[in-house]
Amino acid sequence: MQAPTAFAGPSVSTCQGVAITINEATASNYSTLLWSFVPSNAGTLTNAGTITPTFTPNAGFNGDVTLTLSATGSTACANVVATSTVVLTVNKAVAVNAGVDQTIPAGSVTNLFGSATGGSGFYAWSW
Repeated sequence: MQAPTAFAGPSVSTCQGVAITINEATASNYSTLLWSFVPSNAGTLTNAGTITPTFTPNAGFNGDVTLTLSATGSTACANVVATSTVVLTVNKAVAVNAGVDQTIPAGSVTNLFGSATGGSGFYAWSW
């Protein structure tokens, strides 16, 4: 009999209110799996007894969440628990403001004053 192994996967990120399924975790030689997380006010975890749980951040929560995968061994290794953690970063929701409406005569030049906050910090303009 081999001892259980657990790998919670690489660090991941999502935005406020956007659920994310952990899909790069692995485990072997186990009888049961259980995911947990801190801080407890960060959100909810569904399918916590599977290798691919889904975490849904609570409204307004942003910051880091540590998810822990625990794999309990089977038969002769039933008292052995392998654990692994992954950090999930919940980014603030993106808020954009295109600026005030403007009427621009043909052939004129004007300045546009828009802004964006939250999200991952990478923004693009298009028109």
